[in-house]
Amino acid sequence: YGCGYGMNMRVIKNIKNDIILNGMEISKSKIRMLKILNDNIYKMSLNVLDIKNLPNFERKFDLVFTDAVLIYVNHSNISKLLKNLIKSSKKKILLHELSNLYDKGKIDHLHIHDYKNLIKRINPKLKIKTFKSKKPGAPWNTHGTIILIDKENAN
Repeated sequence: YGCGYGMNMRVIKNIKNDIILNGMEISKSKIRMLKILNDNIYKMSLNVLDIKNLPNFERKFDLVFTDAVLIYVNHSNISKLLKNLIKSSKKKILLHELSNLYDKGKIDHLHIHDYKNLIKRINPKLKIKTFKSKKPGAPWNTHGTIILIDKENAN
């Protein structure tokens, strides 16, 4: 979700070449650039899905992944979006976002969410692990958080 120009998708493909990649992006210009980069450089088998269909996907993907995407989602929309991301996954959700979990300092111009609390309200049975991001540079070195949600053992 929020595949941008596909750089993270290329990294995932390099780790597991036989993976089926599906990407969603809200920006039409980024989708155009992704297609150009993929056709000329990446050359990955890639399905670009319409972001409007996210609410219709239920247990479709083994892994749902974001990287610096949810920081642009305002507080009135984050719960609904998280619910749809969780619903669309069969197994795991991996979020690499900014949070106040490791540093309470204010970050201007970005939306910081309490992911653990939001996720627990969506489904209290979900297993959540958090880790400090190792991405260098501000604000990632202070607020960067990896949130791993496990749906497989949430019975």
